[in-house]
Amino acid sequence: MATSRDQRAAADSGLPGSATPDPLFARVAELRAAHLGGGELANRTRDSYASDAARVASAGGDPMALAGTAASFRKLRAASLWKAREDLRECLMRADRARKKSADQQSGMQEARRIYAEQLPDIERRLSFLMAARFDPARVGRRNKTHKQRHKLGRLPDDWLAQVHRRTKGGIYGEAVALGILIPVRPEEVANRVRVKLDASGALLFEVAGSKLRERGSGVAAHVEGIGQPLRWLTLAAVDPARQEVFDWLRERVRTSGGKLTIGSGISARGLSSAFRSMSRRLFAGYKSPPSFYALRHAACAELKAAGLDAQAVARGMGHASELSQKAYGTWAQGSGGYAVETAAAMPVRVPKVAPPPQAMTMQLAHGVSASRKSKRP
Repeated sequence: MATSRDQRAAADSGLPGSATPDPLFARVAELRAAHLGGGELANRTRDSYASDAARVASAGGDPMALAGTAASFRKLRAASLWKAREDLRECLMRADRARKKSADQQSGMQEARRIYAEQLPDIERRLSFLMAARFDPARVGRRNKTHKQRHKLGRLPDDWLAQVHRRTKGGIYGEAVALGILIPVRPEEVANRVRVKLDASGALLFEVAGSKLRERGSGVAAHVEGIGQPLRWLTLAAVDPARQEVFDWLRERVRTSGGKLTIGSGISARGLSSAFRSMSRRLFAGYKSPPSFYALRHAACAELKAAGLDAQAVARGMGHASELSQKAYGTWAQGSGGYAVETAAAMPVRVPKVAPPPQAMTMQLAHGVSASRKSKRP
């Protein structure tokens, strides 16, 4: 009596009992033997692989596009291979079901062939590419820590801010976290105490005592000294839907406090950062690198940019003394454009100096003819 394995091998041949198996079905059998048959993954590993595979797919299917180290490359490659093998498994199951449902063997084989011809080329291409992929150190660029927090925004669920708020609003850091969700503040600035007022129109007015006032900038602002604003103000009248719950909650807290509220009393910057990271690890357990409190600052900066504020206004809201520093933070594309916000600061914002073009280029522009065009004239 034939076993189920013998029956499946015969079905894969395309012509059961024939000495000349169909090449397409023979290739299916080879793929099945080479890539399937492993054990099941734990649920947590499966979720992590699914998340990483989706990131790689959005980056064109190349793990090196996202890898910063050899270890991260191996993890991304393993996740992508797992996804390709899962797709192969699903393709084979669809073909098997088609064979079983058909009235006769010939039509069943034709339907299976159609499924294979439609789906297998892409799956086989992905498997071949990933199996041959190797870590290439030359393709790894320098990754700034601040930029990593910005990159995390696109990997988090759409309601991650609401999840963070619901998890923290009942604790001692609830108001501090709500503050970080709504406006771009640093942990040190929360510890310096942020004053919040409610005006007659229902808008929230934030007064923030700045930090990083005497140190040199980093990243894109490495040559800038005195990068911080000693004092800044933000007036927030409306927010995007993802923050509406947080906005209403904090507004009610201010209202019940007589229209004024001071946030940060008894809080240390280190304690806030540590507590947030511990909470984030539990809340986003499926993520290898969960967001920190600074991810809130990146997300809020993205909303300032998406609100249509110019570089000067964004710099004031961020507490920067130069327009240059904001380039390291969230982009307008990561925001929703739902903010109605105004910003002010104690000091004017510096505009980056633009170097004048070389003298030769200046002369060419003055004459309106490029050097290359001049050389082609008879």
